Amino acid sequence: MENPAVRRRKNTFTLAELLLAITLLSVIVLAAFAFNTSSTYFLRSTDLKAEVLNEATRIMEHIAKNTLCAHGNTDFPGIVLGANTITIRQDIAGCSGNLMPAGQVPSPENYADDTVVRYEFTNKEVRYYPDVAQGAYEVLSRKLIGVTIEPSPNTNSFLVRLVLMRLPGLPEDVRINPRVEMETRIYGYGVSIN
Repeated sequence: MENPAVRRRKNTFTLAELLLAITLLSVIVLAAFAFNTSSTYFLRSTDLKAEVLNEATRIMEHIAKNTLCAHGNTDFPGIVLGANTITIRQDIAGCSGNLMPAGQVPSPENYADDTVVRYEFTNKEVRYYPDVAQGAYEVLSRKLIGVTIEPSPNTNSFLVRLVLMRLPGLPEDVRINPRVEMETRIYGYGVSIN
């Protein structure tokens, strides 16, 4: 027959076994916490970069849409590119959206009824003037840190390179202040680009 003290000892845990179990459990919990924390930081930084990238994409699409409505000739260019501006002449009678309506053509003989729109890239802002004559503008972005506008000599297009940052006044940090560069070639129909 077995001694009751020995039987009790076989059915219980020793202090060393308890310490080993607690240590292993702590390591597993810490590993799970570290994985969760790094995943959260990664997802947050990806979301912030996507936010800035979406803003850059929206600006490029806005410019491209208005460029499709441009018209002009060598005396009255449809698109005028400056160091920090893009000015687009639009025939209001012939353009009511992205494309010219079927059967209508711009009225190049009458530039008095044209609307001139402008994009200004200045002061960390992208400004859109829907009618330059009115003087009012809409801020499309306050995240601008750089822009390059280059005409293409052989095609009816120009290159726009935007550099945006989530918080333009602060240093770049991929986790909390991502920087995004986007370059797009924008084509006009058959207008003069100066």
